[in-house]
Amino acid sequence: MCWGRLEFNNQSGRCNKKFLHSLKRLAKTFGWTDSFRKLHPNSQVYSRYYDHNKYGEGATRIDRQYSWGNIEIIEAKYVGLAFSDHQALIVKIRIPNFSDKLVCPKSRPRFKANPEVVQDPVFNERLRENFAKWVDIKKAGLDILDWWEIIVKPGFKSLLIQRGKEINHQKRGKLNLLLLRQSYLVKKVQNGAFDKIAELKMVQQDIQDWYFKQSEKIKIQSKCEEVNSSESVRIYHHELHLKKIRKSTILRLDTENGTIVGHESCANYLQDGVGNLLMYPPNLDQSAQGLLLQDVKKVFTERDNEMMSSLPTKDEVK
Repeated sequence: MCWGRLEFNNQSGRCNKKFLHSLKRLAKTFGWTDSFRKLHPNSQVYSRYYDHNKYGEGATRIDRQYSWGNIEIIEAKYVGLAFSDHQALIVKIRIPNFSDKLVCPKSRPRFKANPEVVQDPVFNERLRENFAKWVDIKKAGLDILDWWEIIVKPGFKSLLIQRGKEINHQKRGKLNLLLLRQSYLVKKVQNGAFDKIAELKMVQQDIQDWYFKQSEKIKIQSKCEEVNSSESVRIYHHELHLKKIRKSTILRLDTENGTIVGHESCANYLQDGVGNLLMYPPNLDQSAQGLLLQDVKKVFTERDNEMMSSLPTKDEVK
């Protein structure tokens, strides 16, 4: 854990800033700022005073809170506590309202079947039963492409999701039973039943195996470089990404209403412009369109248009 402190020596009257390089680098990389210093940049306030008999005279502001982004700091103050030698830091913030900005639509990630569910015998049995019903629907005269897109794919996905939820529920139930058994055996051992120690160790081993299997799944689903790389390497790559972002930012933009300064103001202006173009269709001049298209030769015939709009046959699909 990284931390920094500001000490004050009453004898010399000097302030000694002890700020770890790792914390300074981390705050600079991710854009962290001290919430208290946003409102009180020059005030000398400390959250803990040293005991004169043990450490000598001095004080430190070791208790801090950092923020980033568009969070607005309304109030930040230190309050004394009766049960601790540290003062409490109380910070009031205001989170920006994201509903008043135009958010670009995002597509859902592509559905990926869980290998554990695909290999499950219960899922395979349900798939055989439902596929027989789907074949009967196809034999009734439904087109093969429509049958595949409307019947088979949604049904297959529904079976995968349903069986996946059942498997997760069963695993969670098994873990709850193991934890309940562990609690029961611990009480027995505490009351003097030492013959239950071997059974308790077996239950604890089963719990560790359960968590080990779950962690292996997370490693498979996540990126290998995120698991294998160290924290220093990850911060280094974030610093490179931050340099690239700073080079690509727009800090000044000339518009019809004057010059806009600041990346956030420029981004809001461009976002509003794109929103106006998307939400309000342009008013096209029909006569101008006719002048532009009068010299264009007709290439596609009505027969070509009918072939493009018609459904493909089985031979064409094959």
